[in-house]
Amino acid sequence: MKRFLVLFLSLFLVLLVAGCDNVAVDNSSKPNNQTNDQNNQTPVPPPGQTVYSIGELIEFTNGLSIIVMSTKSDMGKEYFGPDEGNEYFYVMVQLTNNTGESQSISSLLQFKLKNDDGLEYSLAIFADTTGSLDGSIISGDKMTGEVAFEIPKDSDEALYLYFSPSLFSDPVKIKVR
Repeated sequence: MKRFLVLFLSLFLVLLVAGCDNVAVDNSSKPNNQTNDQNNQTPVPPPGQTVYSIGELIEFTNGLSIIVMSTKSDMGKEYFGPDEGNEYFYVMVQLTNNTGESQSISSLLQFKLKNDDGLEYSLAIFADTTGSLDGSIISGDKMTGEVAFEIPKDSDEALYLYFSPSLFSDPVKIKVR
């Protein structure tokens, strides 16, 4: 019950403060890349690259950028561990805001973890993460923290982090394992 209350309150708070503008990946600095027209604000990756990698800087046309810095797995704490047969999978992310205005970020609404088959894993709200990826980033500032998911223990399947720069934009896909 407590978990659902926290989830509901987080969702309500994020919807209250979140921006609703569309954002696109900025590939204009790379040669021979596709660009977005004014009416199409979906991310357009460079030709031949639809999946980004750990350590790769992804810049959006509005000035927001994201980089996945690292990943790790663990079994959590004694009282707030994952379900039996599962483990926590942590993704360390850094967001930079050069938009000229404050940006609201919600790990619950803007981050997803999926495998090759499209199976989406649950966000681990009670995992002991470093930093936070929830709140506002003022213009010119950075936000660094972990987002955690509950995945099957001892699995070696490929995993992909999806990040949507705003609530109504298409996500970018980053291979994290």
